[in-house]
Amino acid sequence: MRKAIQRGRLAILLTVLATAALGCPTRGNRVYGTAQVQPDPEAADEASGRNPEADNLGGPYGRGKRGVDNGQATVSPPVMLTPKIPDAVLVTYLNTLNFDMARDNGELALVACRSSKDPKCGARVYVQPELGMRYVEYESIPRNGVVVGRIINYSPSDSEGTYGIPPSTRAYWYVYPTKDGPRSRLFTRTPGPDDALKFIGPEKPFSKCHHARFKGPAVAKFRRCASYQLATLRGDAVSGVSSNPFFRSVSLVPPTAAWDPEPLTATELWVKCAQGCCVAGAAQD
Repeated sequence: MRKAIQRGRLAILLTVLATAALGCPTRGNRVYGTAQVQPDPEAADEASGRNPEADNLGGPYGRGKRGVDNGQATVSPPVMLTPKIPDAVLVTYLNTLNFDMARDNGELALVACRSSKDPKCGARVYVQPELGMRYVEYESIPRNGVVVGRIINYSPSDSEGTYGIPPSTRAYWYVYPTKDGPRSRLFTRTPGPDDALKFIGPEKPFSKCHHARFKGPAVAKFRRCASYQLATLRGDAVSGVSSNPFFRSVSLVPPTAAWDPEPLTATELWVKCAQGCCVAGAAQD
């Protein structure tokens, strides 16, 4: 019995130490088991006729507006999102969305710049899931599509290299059904009477990873399906500290000169939907 108690205490201590090493959850979030962090809601906070200021982009590394977690599936737009959608309609839709500001449920990455001769040039980007994605079924993506997440480029001067997210800009991850299956694109918003929505980067399939179903908050990462080994998932928690697939140290700290920027590939966008995990790109990648 004493040995069992000691093992239990050791497991608790290891979990606490691992959580401390990875960084504290923001704004009083609490850890679910060893992997799941309570969502920290943030509103899209778009304003008609203007873009956000560079220091007001949102996410855990910039000022943003508090959102709500209403326990509902991510809202679909009233029409398909195309470059011809009026800015006012786009803003109204985006402002129905709420993104997760909890750092453990998203990911900060330093990625290669676009059109830079400096191999060390890095753009600091952060991906956030839309809170309701944990209720969206892969087979039931709405007819007009859905925004599943948001990516913020915090760099004041450099565009992100794969999708071309401009400096100090929010990009939205849009998924929509086609006769050949769901597709995935990013877009940015430029206020104005014409072409407020601009698609950027490659269009890719939106595929379902072959992971087991699991509960918990929506999560978005710069990963591939194969980056996750979810065989250890049991119920609402990930068993073991070393096998935790949601934590990576670079997710929780600002970039430093010691980092080597890596280019994202088109498959390295991953979001947890109701079935488990969905990815922009081929599921086998």
